[in-house]
Amino acid sequence: MSPYWPNSYLNNRQCIYIIRQTPNEKIYLNFTHLELERHPNCSQNYIEIRDGDTEMAPLINKFCGSILPSAITSSQSSLWIKFKSDISVNISNFRATYEVACGGSLSGEGVIRSPYFTRPLPKGRICEWIISEPEGNIVILNFINFHIYNVTACNSDYVEIRNGGDATSPSLGKYCGNTIPPRIHSRHNSLYIKFRASSTTNLGFMAEYKPFDIGCGAILTSSSGTFMSPNYPMPYYQNMKCYWLLKSSHGNVLEIYFDQFHLESHPSCYFDYLAVYDGNNSNSTMLGKFCGNQIPSTIRSSGNTMYINLNTGYSLNGRGFLAHFKQVCQGIIIANQSQGILESLDYPNNYPPGVYCNWTIQTITGNTLNYSFQALSTKGGDRCKRDHLKLFDGPNTQSTLIGTFCGDSILPSGVTTNSSLHVVFFSDQIDESTGFQMLWKVNGKSY
Repeated sequence: MSPYWPNSYLNNRQCIYIIRQTPNEKIYLNFTHLELERHPNCSQNYIEIRDGDTEMAPLINKFCGSILPSAITSSQSSLWIKFKSDISVNISNFRATYEVACGGSLSGEGVIRSPYFTRPLPKGRICEWIISEPEGNIVILNFINFHIYNVTACNSDYVEIRNGGDATSPSLGKYCGNTIPPRIHSRHNSLYIKFRASSTTNLGFMAEYKPFDIGCGAILTSSSGTFMSPNYPMPYYQNMKCYWLLKSSHGNVLEIYFDQFHLESHPSCYFDYLAVYDGNNSNSTMLGKFCGNQIPSTIRSSGNTMYINLNTGYSLNGRGFLAHFKQVCQGIIIANQSQGILESLDYPNNYPPGVYCNWTIQTITGNTLNYSFQALSTKGGDRCKRDHLKLFDGPNTQSTLIGTFCGDSILPSGVTTNSSLHVVFFSDQIDESTGFQMLWKVNGKSY
Protein backbone atom coordinates (compact mmCIF):
# COMPACT_ATOMS: atom_id res chain seq x y z
CA MET A 1 0.00 0.00 0.00
CA SER A 2 1.02 3.62 -0.36
CA PRO A 3 2.76 5.34 2.57
CA TYR A 4 0.40 6.49 5.34
CA TRP A 5 -2.49 4.42 3.97
CA PRO A 6 -5.41 5.07 4.18
CA ASN A 7 -4.37 8.74 4.30
CA SER A 8 -3.01 10.55 1.25
CA TYR A 9 0.61 9.91 0.36
CA LEU A 10 3.30 12.58 0.57
CA ASN A 11 4.41 14.29 -2.59
CA ASN A 12 7.79 13.86 -4.28
CA ARG A 13 8.23 10.27 -3.13
CA GLN A 14 9.60 7.12 -4.76
CA CYS A 15 9.02 3.74 -3.15
CA ILE A 16 10.29 0.36 -4.34
CA TYR A 17 8.57 -2.89 -3.31
CA ILE A 18 10.02 -6.31 -4.11
CA ILE A 19 7.83 -9.36 -3.52
CA ARG A 20 9.61 -12.72 -3.47
CA GLN A 21 8.30 -16.25 -3.09
CA THR A 22 10.05 -19.59 -3.05
CA PRO A 23 11.36 -20.78 -6.44
CA ASN A 24 8.76 -22.10 -8.90
CA GLU A 25 5.92 -20.21 -7.21
CA LYS A 26 4.22 -17.33 -8.96
CA ILE A 27 2.70 -14.21 -7.42
CA TYR A 28 -0.89 -13.05 -7.76
CA LEU A 29 -1.20 -9.27 -7.25
CA ASN A 30 -4.59 -7.57 -7.03
CA PHE A 31 -5.27 -3.85 -6.54
CA THR A 32 -8.28 -3.14 -4.31
CA HIS A 33 -8.00 0.67 -4.24
CA LEU A 34 -6.35 3.18 -6.56
CA GLU A 35 -6.48 6.97 -6.45
CA LEU A 36 -3.52 8.61 -8.19
CA GLU A 37 -3.22 11.86 -10.06
CA ARG A 38 -3.69 11.21 -13.76
CA HIS A 39 -1.22 12.46 -16.39
CA PRO A 40 -0.74 11.66 -20.08
CA ASN A 41 1.48 8.56 -20.29
CA CYS A 42 1.42 8.44 -16.46
CA SER A 43 4.63 10.46 -16.35
CA GLN A 44 4.23 12.16 -12.93
CA ASN A 45 2.36 9.96 -10.43
CA TYR A 46 2.31 6.27 -11.31
CA ILE A 47 2.79 2.65 -10.33
CA GLU A 48 5.14 0.50 -12.40
CA ILE A 49 5.24 -3.30 -12.14
CA ARG A 50 7.98 -5.53 -13.54
CA ASP A 51 8.13 -9.32 -13.90
CA GLY A 52 11.19 -10.02 -11.76
CA ASP A 53 13.10 -8.53 -8.86
CA THR A 54 14.99 -5.67 -10.59
CA GLU A 55 14.24 -2.48 -12.49
CA MET A 56 15.57 -4.20 -15.61
CA ALA A 57 12.95 -6.98 -15.52
CA PRO A 58 10.26 -7.03 -18.25
CA LEU A 59 7.57 -4.39 -17.79
CA ILE A 60 4.13 -5.81 -16.99
CA ASN A 61 2.15 -2.60 -16.53
CA LYS A 62 2.40 1.10 -15.73
CA PHE A 63 -0.72 2.99 -14.66
CA CYS A 64 -2.16 6.00 -12.84
CA GLY A 65 -5.57 7.58 -12.26
CA SER A 66 -8.40 5.82 -10.43
CA ILE A 67 -9.36 2.87 -12.67
CA LEU A 68 -8.37 -0.41 -11.04
CA PRO A 69 -6.04 -2.47 -13.25
CA SER A 70 -6.60 -6.16 -13.92
CA ALA A 71 -5.05 -8.59 -11.49
CA ILE A 72 -1.47 -9.53 -12.32
CA THR A 73 0.20 -12.94 -12.17
CA SER A 74 3.97 -13.07 -12.42
CA SER A 75 5.72 -15.55 -14.69
CA GLN A 76 8.34 -16.25 -12.03
CA SER A 77 8.77 -16.05 -8.27
CA SER A 78 9.22 -12.28 -7.84
CA LEU A 79 7.67 -8.90 -8.68
CA TRP A 80 9.31 -5.47 -8.69
CA ILE A 81 6.92 -2.56 -7.96
CA LYS A 82 7.69 1.15 -8.12
CA PHE A 83 5.44 3.90 -6.72
CA LYS A 84 6.28 7.47 -7.83
CA SER A 85 4.67 10.77 -6.79
CA ASP A 86 5.65 14.23 -8.05
CA ILE A 87 6.06 17.47 -6.12
CA SER A 88 2.72 19.03 -6.99
CA VAL A 89 -0.28 16.98 -5.86
CA ASN A 90 -0.79 14.45 -3.08
CA ILE A 91 -4.26 13.04 -3.52
CA SER A 92 -5.41 9.79 -1.99
CA ASN A 93 -3.48 6.52 -2.20
CA PHE A 94 -3.47 2.87 -3.30
CA ARG A 95 -3.79 -0.56 -1.78
CA ALA A 96 -3.01 -4.03 -3.21
CA THR A 97 -2.97 -7.58 -1.91
CA TYR A 98 -0.73 -10.43 -3.01
CA GLU A 99 -0.54 -14.17 -2.50
CA VAL A 100 0.96 -17.23 -4.10
CA ALA A 101 -0.74 -17.62 -7.47
CA CYS A 102 -2.50 -20.78 -8.50
CA GLY A 103 -4.35 -21.90 -11.57
CA GLY A 104 -4.20 -20.51 -15.07
CA SER A 105 -3.90 -21.58 -18.69
CA LEU A 106 -0.90 -23.74 -19.60
CA SER A 107 0.58 -25.46 -22.63
CA GLY A 108 3.69 -27.38 -23.60
CA GLU A 109 5.26 -29.16 -20.67
CA GLY A 110 5.90 -28.08 -17.10
CA VAL A 111 5.06 -28.52 -13.44
CA ILE A 112 1.90 -27.71 -11.49
CA ARG A 113 2.13 -27.09 -7.75
CA SER A 114 -0.52 -26.28 -5.23
CA PRO A 115 0.09 -22.88 -3.59
CA TYR A 116 2.63 -22.97 -0.73
CA PHE A 117 3.52 -26.54 -1.67
CA THR A 118 5.10 -28.47 1.28
CA ARG A 119 3.91 -25.69 3.61
CA PRO A 120 0.50 -25.37 5.26
CA LEU A 121 -1.93 -23.12 3.42
CA PRO A 122 -2.61 -19.80 5.19
CA LYS A 123 -6.29 -20.13 4.22
CA GLY A 124 -8.68 -22.21 2.15
CA ARG A 125 -8.18 -22.05 -1.62
CA ILE A 126 -9.67 -23.06 -4.94
CA CYS A 127 -7.37 -23.24 -7.96
CA GLU A 128 -8.19 -24.21 -11.55
CA TRP A 129 -5.75 -25.05 -14.34
CA ILE A 130 -6.51 -25.69 -18.00
CA ILE A 131 -3.77 -27.41 -20.01
CA SER A 132 -4.19 -27.14 -23.78
CA GLU A 133 -1.93 -28.82 -26.33
CA PRO A 134 -1.91 -28.73 -30.16
CA GLU A 135 -4.37 -30.87 -32.09
CA GLY A 136 -3.15 -34.44 -32.46
CA ASN A 137 -1.74 -34.47 -28.92
CA ILE A 138 -3.11 -35.59 -25.59
CA VAL A 139 -2.07 -34.36 -22.14
CA ILE A 140 -0.10 -36.65 -19.82
CA LEU A 141 -0.32 -35.76 -16.09
CA ASN A 142 2.01 -37.50 -13.64
CA PHE A 143 1.84 -36.74 -9.89
CA ILE A 144 5.17 -36.54 -8.03
CA ASN A 145 3.90 -35.65 -4.54
CA PHE A 146 0.42 -35.78 -3.09
CA HIS A 147 -0.75 -34.87 0.44
CA ILE A 148 -4.37 -33.69 0.54
CA TYR A 149 -6.49 -33.76 3.72
CA ASN A 150 -8.31 -37.08 3.58
CA VAL A 151 -12.08 -37.34 3.78
CA THR A 152 -13.62 -40.57 2.54
CA ALA A 153 -15.75 -38.91 -0.14
CA CYS A 154 -13.09 -36.32 -1.10
CA ASN A 155 -15.80 -33.66 -0.88
CA SER A 156 -14.02 -30.84 0.95
CA ASP A 157 -10.35 -31.15 0.00
CA TYR A 158 -9.40 -32.76 -3.29
CA VAL A 159 -7.82 -32.63 -6.73
CA GLU A 160 -10.29 -33.20 -9.56
CA ILE A 161 -9.28 -34.01 -13.14
CA ARG A 162 -11.60 -33.59 -16.13
CA ASN A 163 -11.20 -34.61 -19.74
CA GLY A 164 -11.55 -31.27 -21.51
CA GLY A 165 -11.20 -27.53 -21.13
CA ASP A 166 -13.75 -26.66 -18.46
CA ALA A 167 -15.50 -27.75 -15.27
CA THR A 168 -18.32 -29.47 -17.17
CA SER A 169 -16.03 -31.88 -19.04
CA PRO A 170 -16.25 -35.62 -18.23
CA SER A 171 -14.52 -36.56 -14.98
CA LEU A 172 -11.31 -38.59 -15.07
CA GLY A 173 -10.98 -38.83 -11.29
CA LYS A 174 -11.20 -37.10 -7.92
CA TYR A 175 -8.39 -37.68 -5.43
CA CYS A 176 -7.47 -36.95 -1.82
CA GLY A 177 -5.32 -38.52 0.91
CA ASN A 178 -1.63 -39.39 0.72
CA THR A 179 -1.66 -41.98 -2.07
CA ILE A 180 -0.20 -40.68 -5.32
CA PRO A 181 -2.90 -40.85 -8.04
CA PRO A 182 -2.25 -42.97 -11.14
CA ARG A 183 -0.79 -41.46 -14.27
CA ILE A 184 -3.56 -39.67 -16.14
CA HIS A 185 -3.92 -38.96 -19.85
CA SER A 186 -6.61 -36.90 -21.51
CA ARG A 187 -8.72 -38.25 -24.36
CA HIS A 188 -8.29 -35.06 -26.37
CA ASN A 189 -5.84 -32.17 -26.35
CA SER A 190 -6.96 -30.46 -23.12
CA LEU A 191 -7.21 -31.23 -19.42
CA TYR A 192 -9.00 -29.42 -16.59
CA ILE A 193 -7.58 -29.61 -13.05
CA LYS A 194 -9.26 -28.26 -9.93
CA PHE A 195 -7.65 -28.07 -6.47
CA ARG A 196 -9.94 -27.35 -3.54
CA ALA A 197 -8.61 -26.89 -0.01
CA SER A 198 -10.77 -25.96 2.94
CA SER A 199 -8.21 -27.07 5.51
CA THR A 200 -4.94 -25.32 6.31
CA THR A 201 -3.28 -28.65 7.12
CA ASN A 202 -2.81 -29.61 3.47
CA LEU A 203 0.76 -29.85 2.22
CA GLY A 204 -0.55 -29.98 -1.34
CA PHE A 205 0.64 -31.69 -4.50
CA MET A 206 3.09 -31.44 -7.36
CA ALA A 207 2.52 -32.89 -10.83
CA GLU A 208 4.31 -32.86 -14.16
CA TYR A 209 2.43 -32.37 -17.42
CA LYS A 210 3.50 -32.78 -21.03
CA PRO A 211 1.98 -33.28 -24.49
CA PHE A 212 2.06 -36.64 -26.20
CA ASP A 213 1.69 -37.00 -29.95
CA ILE A 214 -0.78 -39.82 -30.42
CA GLY A 215 -0.22 -40.09 -34.16
CA CYS A 216 -3.91 -39.51 -34.71
CA GLY A 217 -4.32 -38.94 -38.41
CA ALA A 218 -1.99 -37.70 -41.13
CA ILE A 219 -1.67 -36.89 -44.81
CA LEU A 220 0.22 -39.79 -46.40
CA THR A 221 1.74 -39.31 -49.85
CA SER A 222 4.55 -41.87 -50.12
CA SER A 223 4.32 -44.84 -52.49
CA SER A 224 3.82 -47.20 -49.53
CA GLY A 225 3.67 -47.05 -45.76
CA THR A 226 1.95 -48.00 -42.52
CA PHE A 227 -0.59 -46.32 -40.27
CA MET A 228 -2.26 -47.47 -37.07
CA SER A 229 -4.68 -46.51 -34.34
CA PRO A 230 -3.27 -44.30 -31.56
CA ASN A 231 -1.38 -46.20 -28.85
CA TYR A 232 -1.26 -49.40 -30.92
CA PRO A 233 -0.69 -52.23 -29.94
CA MET A 234 -2.09 -51.04 -26.62
CA PRO A 235 -5.81 -50.17 -26.43
CA TYR A 236 -6.75 -47.01 -28.29
CA TYR A 237 -8.03 -43.93 -26.45
CA GLN A 238 -11.71 -43.25 -25.89
CA ASN A 239 -13.83 -40.57 -27.56
CA MET A 240 -11.44 -39.77 -30.40
CA LYS A 241 -11.80 -38.83 -34.04
CA CYS A 242 -8.77 -39.46 -36.26
CA TYR A 243 -8.51 -38.77 -39.98
CA TRP A 244 -6.02 -40.00 -42.57
CA LEU A 245 -5.86 -38.72 -46.13
CA LEU A 246 -3.95 -40.96 -48.54
CA LYS A 247 -2.83 -39.36 -51.80
CA SER A 248 -1.09 -41.03 -54.72
CA SER A 249 0.52 -39.39 -57.71
CA HIS A 250 -1.87 -38.66 -60.60
CA GLY A 251 -3.13 -41.64 -62.55
CA ASN A 252 -2.49 -44.17 -59.79
CA VAL A 253 -4.85 -45.72 -57.25
CA LEU A 254 -4.47 -46.76 -53.61
CA GLU A 255 -4.82 -50.01 -51.72
CA ILE A 256 -4.96 -50.58 -47.97
CA TYR A 257 -4.74 -53.94 -46.21
CA PHE A 258 -4.79 -54.83 -42.52
CA ASP A 259 -2.51 -56.97 -40.35
CA GLN A 260 -4.57 -56.51 -37.17
CA PHE A 261 -8.07 -55.23 -36.47
CA HIS A 262 -9.74 -55.07 -33.04
CA LEU A 263 -12.45 -52.45 -32.50
CA GLU A 264 -15.48 -52.60 -30.25
CA SER A 265 -18.11 -54.75 -31.92
CA HIS A 266 -21.64 -53.55 -32.77
CA PRO A 267 -24.13 -54.83 -35.40
CA SER A 268 -24.11 -51.49 -37.22
CA CYS A 269 -20.66 -50.30 -36.03
CA TYR A 270 -22.36 -47.45 -34.19
CA PHE A 271 -19.78 -46.68 -31.48
CA ASP A 272 -16.21 -47.54 -32.53
CA TYR A 273 -15.57 -47.86 -36.25
CA LEU A 274 -13.20 -47.27 -39.13
CA ALA A 275 -14.82 -45.73 -42.21
CA VAL A 276 -13.05 -45.66 -45.60
CA TYR A 277 -14.09 -43.27 -48.39
CA ASP A 278 -13.25 -43.26 -52.11
CA GLY A 279 -12.09 -39.65 -52.32
CA ASN A 280 -10.62 -36.83 -50.27
CA ASN A 281 -13.35 -36.34 -47.63
CA SER A 282 -16.29 -37.97 -45.88
CA ASN A 283 -18.70 -36.78 -48.59
CA SER A 284 -17.09 -39.22 -51.03
CA THR A 285 -18.49 -42.69 -51.70
CA MET A 286 -18.01 -44.96 -48.68
CA LEU A 287 -15.96 -48.07 -49.46
CA GLY A 288 -16.66 -49.66 -46.09
CA LYS A 289 -17.39 -49.19 -42.39
CA PHE A 290 -15.69 -51.70 -40.10
CA CYS A 291 -15.68 -52.74 -36.44
CA GLY A 292 -15.25 -55.91 -34.38
CA ASN A 293 -12.36 -58.36 -34.74
CA GLN A 294 -12.66 -59.52 -38.34
CA ILE A 295 -9.84 -58.26 -40.55
CA PRO A 296 -11.32 -56.36 -43.52
CA SER A 297 -10.46 -57.41 -47.05
CA THR A 298 -8.07 -55.32 -49.12
CA ILE A 299 -9.68 -52.01 -50.07
CA ARG A 300 -8.92 -50.23 -53.35
CA SER A 301 -9.75 -46.70 -54.44
CA SER A 302 -10.95 -45.70 -57.89
CA GLY A 303 -8.84 -42.55 -57.97
CA ASN A 304 -5.73 -41.10 -56.40
CA THR A 305 -7.17 -40.23 -52.95
CA MET A 306 -8.62 -42.19 -50.04
CA TYR A 307 -10.05 -40.76 -46.81
CA ILE A 308 -10.14 -42.77 -43.57
CA ASN A 309 -11.96 -41.91 -40.34
CA LEU A 310 -11.45 -43.66 -36.99
CA ASN A 311 -14.16 -42.89 -34.45
CA THR A 312 -14.09 -44.20 -30.86
CA GLY A 313 -16.73 -43.91 -28.16
CA TYR A 314 -16.71 -43.55 -24.39
CA SER A 315 -17.17 -47.18 -23.37
CA LEU A 316 -15.09 -50.17 -24.49
CA ASN A 317 -11.83 -49.93 -26.37
CA GLY A 318 -9.89 -52.62 -28.20
CA ARG A 319 -6.30 -52.94 -29.36
CA GLY A 320 -7.06 -51.02 -32.52
CA PHE A 321 -5.67 -51.71 -35.97
CA LEU A 322 -2.46 -51.92 -37.96
CA ALA A 323 -2.80 -51.14 -41.67
CA HIS A 324 -0.54 -50.78 -44.68
CA PHE A 325 -1.08 -48.78 -47.84
CA LYS A 326 0.51 -48.64 -51.26
CA GLN A 327 0.10 -46.83 -54.52
CA VAL A 328 -0.90 -49.14 -57.36
CA CYS A 329 0.14 -48.51 -60.94
CA GLN A 330 -0.40 -51.90 -62.63
CA GLY A 331 -3.31 -52.49 -64.99
CA ILE A 332 -4.88 -49.08 -64.45
CA ILE A 333 -7.71 -48.18 -66.82
CA ILE A 334 -8.42 -44.46 -67.14
CA ALA A 335 -11.75 -43.83 -68.84
CA ASN A 336 -14.76 -41.50 -68.88
CA GLN A 337 -12.54 -38.43 -68.55
CA SER A 338 -11.88 -35.69 -71.07
CA GLN A 339 -8.39 -34.82 -69.82
CA GLY A 340 -5.97 -35.68 -67.04
CA ILE A 341 -2.46 -36.06 -65.68
CA LEU A 342 -0.36 -39.21 -65.50
CA GLU A 343 2.71 -39.43 -63.24
CA SER A 344 5.28 -41.96 -62.09
CA LEU A 345 5.02 -43.13 -58.49
CA ASP A 346 5.98 -40.50 -55.90
CA TYR A 347 6.42 -37.78 -58.54
CA PRO A 348 8.03 -35.20 -58.21
CA ASN A 349 10.11 -37.21 -55.73
CA ASN A 350 12.19 -40.15 -56.91
CA TYR A 351 10.24 -43.17 -58.06
CA PRO A 352 10.88 -46.41 -56.11
CA PRO A 353 13.19 -49.13 -57.47
CA GLY A 354 11.93 -52.30 -59.09
CA VAL A 355 8.53 -51.14 -60.36
CA TYR A 356 6.58 -52.05 -63.46
CA CYS A 357 3.63 -49.78 -64.15
CA ASN A 358 1.15 -49.82 -67.01
CA TRP A 359 -1.82 -47.58 -67.70
CA THR A 360 -4.40 -47.56 -70.49
CA ILE A 361 -6.14 -44.28 -71.25
CA GLN A 362 -9.38 -44.87 -73.15
CA THR A 363 -11.91 -42.65 -74.86
CA ILE A 364 -14.95 -43.46 -76.99
CA THR A 365 -14.56 -44.85 -80.50
CA GLY A 366 -13.90 -42.12 -83.04
CA ASN A 367 -11.93 -39.93 -80.64
CA THR A 368 -8.16 -39.64 -80.38
CA LEU A 369 -5.85 -38.59 -77.56
CA ASN A 370 -3.35 -35.73 -77.41
CA TYR A 371 -0.40 -36.20 -75.04
CA SER A 372 2.45 -33.94 -73.96
CA PHE A 373 5.20 -34.27 -71.36
CA GLN A 374 6.01 -31.71 -68.71
CA ALA A 375 9.01 -33.63 -67.39
CA LEU A 376 11.05 -36.80 -67.89
CA SER A 377 14.04 -37.89 -65.82
CA THR A 378 15.14 -41.53 -65.59
CA LYS A 379 18.34 -43.49 -65.11
CA GLY A 380 18.08 -45.00 -68.57
CA GLY A 381 21.55 -46.34 -69.24
CA ASP A 382 22.68 -47.44 -72.69
CA ARG A 383 19.80 -47.46 -75.21
CA CYS A 384 17.21 -47.15 -72.42
CA LYS A 385 17.88 -50.69 -71.18
CA ARG A 386 17.40 -49.61 -67.58
CA ASP A 387 14.65 -47.22 -66.37
CA HIS A 388 12.44 -46.20 -69.26
CA LEU A 389 9.00 -45.12 -70.48
CA LYS A 390 7.16 -46.71 -73.42
CA LEU A 391 4.15 -45.41 -75.32
CA PHE A 392 1.88 -47.61 -77.46
CA ASP A 393 -0.70 -46.37 -79.96
CA GLY A 394 -3.48 -48.61 -78.73
CA PRO A 395 -4.84 -50.46 -75.67
CA ASN A 396 -1.88 -52.76 -74.86
CA THR A 397 1.73 -53.71 -75.57
CA GLN A 398 0.67 -55.52 -78.75
CA SER A 399 -0.24 -52.14 -80.25
CA THR A 400 2.13 -50.07 -82.37
CA LEU A 401 5.09 -48.80 -80.32
CA ILE A 402 5.27 -45.01 -80.45
CA GLY A 403 8.65 -44.90 -78.73
CA THR A 404 10.89 -45.84 -75.80
CA PHE A 405 12.16 -42.88 -73.80
CA CYS A 406 14.67 -42.32 -70.98
CA GLY A 407 17.23 -39.86 -69.65
CA ASP A 408 16.55 -36.19 -68.96
CA SER A 409 14.66 -34.47 -71.72
CA ILE A 410 11.33 -32.98 -72.70
CA LEU A 411 9.58 -35.34 -75.10
CA PRO A 412 7.70 -34.13 -78.16
CA SER A 413 3.94 -33.94 -77.99
CA GLY A 414 1.87 -36.38 -80.00
CA VAL A 415 -1.56 -37.69 -80.89
CA THR A 416 -2.83 -41.25 -81.14
CA THR A 417 -4.40 -42.68 -84.29
CA ASN A 418 -7.20 -44.37 -82.35
CA SER A 419 -9.14 -44.12 -79.09
CA SER A 420 -6.58 -45.46 -76.60
CA LEU A 421 -3.03 -44.89 -75.37
CA HIS A 422 -1.05 -47.51 -73.44
CA VAL A 423 1.81 -46.32 -71.20
CA VAL A 424 4.47 -48.52 -69.57
CA PHE A 425 7.07 -47.39 -67.02
CA PHE A 426 9.89 -49.61 -65.77
CA SER A 427 12.60 -49.07 -63.13
CA ASP A 428 15.37 -51.47 -62.14
CA GLN A 429 16.86 -52.03 -58.69
CA ILE A 430 19.84 -49.67 -58.96
CA ASP A 431 19.31 -45.91 -59.20
CA GLU A 432 16.21 -43.76 -59.25
CA SER A 433 15.22 -40.32 -60.51
CA THR A 434 12.08 -38.15 -60.51
CA GLY A 435 10.30 -39.96 -63.35
CA PHE A 436 7.74 -38.31 -65.59
CA GLN A 437 4.63 -36.17 -65.76
CA MET A 438 2.39 -36.43 -68.81
CA LEU A 439 -0.71 -34.41 -69.72
CA TRP A 440 -3.38 -35.91 -71.96
CA LYS A 441 -6.60 -34.66 -73.53
CA VAL A 442 -9.38 -36.16 -75.63
CA ASN A 443 -9.86 -34.98 -79.21
CA GLY A 444 -13.48 -35.28 -80.28
CA LYS A 445 -16.71 -35.81 -78.40
CA SER A 446 -16.30 -35.02 -74.68
CA TYR A 447 -17.94 -36.77 -71.75
